[in-house]
Amino acid sequence: MIQRSLQLLSRKSLKPLLSRHLSLSVTCMVDRLPPLMEFPPIQIPKVSHSLRNWFISKTLITPFFDNDFSIKEFAGGAKHAAVTVANDLAEGDFEDMKNYLTSESLDTLKKSISLFNLSERATLAIDAKDIYFSFVYQIGILMEDHPTEENKSIRHVEITWVGHHFPNHHDVIEECGGNPMEVKRFMDENGGPQILNYRFIKDFTKDIEDSWTINALNHYMILDPDM
Repeated sequence: MIQRSLQLLSRKSLKPLLSRHLSLSVTCMVDRLPPLMEFPPIQIPKVSHSLRNWFISKTLITPFFDNDFSIKEFAGGAKHAAVTVANDLAEGDFEDMKNYLTSESLDTLKKSISLFNLSERATLAIDAKDIYFSFVYQIGILMEDHPTEENKSIRHVEITWVGHHFPNHHDVIEECGGNPMEVKRFMDENGGPQILNYRFIKDFTKDIEDSWTINALNHYMILDPDM
């Protein structure tokens, strides 16, 4: 049984975010980020995935795995968890990240973050209110035969969440008079949005108590020519 606690749906407060004093003229410190993990970049929703997510949620997860599950509530909890982990990464607080990540993911991040310079690490620090667009990209169910018990299967659910972030986004909207084309132009001229990809996993095997943890994640700049 996994003992890590990921308080996705009931977390009332987050640890203080890194202080950032960014003007509207200089909103992004870097134009690209080193990879945190090997994770295919995801930017926009797919209609086919969204329909399948709804079907899996309503016909499998809610009736058989978790009666209280809802995509909307999960997405809100995933956003809070992603913000916390992103700021932990910026601060190098791996002790706190133990509560949110699988041990394998944590080991990978310790190695990858060592390749970040100070500006790149500072760019990882985000404010929840600056995530202007987010969604559940894909829900998957992983099932396999139990290795030691007959007529029993191991069941895991994986959910990928995506967020779009730009520093001081609300101020940018006001500065641009609410014109979406002007907002996009301003963001593109100042490094563009940062995309957050986070994948969560939970063990729903019978008689197993588990909580949602992150087993893959990455941040990248949307205008990075290598992405």
